[in-house]
Amino acid sequence: MDIEEIKEAFLEESQEYMETLISNLENFLELYPNIDHSLMFETYRAAHSIKGTAGFLALEKITELAKSMETILMMLRDKELKPSKAMLKALLAAANKLTKLIDHMETSSNMDITEEIQELTTYI
Repeated sequence: MDIEEIKEAFLEESQEYMETLISNLENFLELYPNIDHSLMFETYRAAHSIKGTAGFLALEKITELAKSMETILMMLRDKELKPSKAMLKALLAAANKLTKLIDHMETSSNMDITEEIQELTTYI
């Protein structure tokens, strides 16, 4: 498998992961404060998987944003953090930005993620 095939596989897998991530975050917001904690592992895993493959492909901005999301989701999964509506909105905004980064993978290094990273960092 060459690098172009790996990138194509990443795009396909990431679309599925992003659907899971966004759907679950929207669900968490809709049902807040009655969050289905059993979905937290699946949500964490989606961010973790995107981060890992993006790192392998040296997609720095995608990796950085996914890692920031993954950190919060891991803490929520492990019940080290209590979710707030503002936190969930920040995660959803980051997920939407992550979708744009993935959709424009080849030029993602030129996209600004400062606002999303700063917002997520306030919860760590």
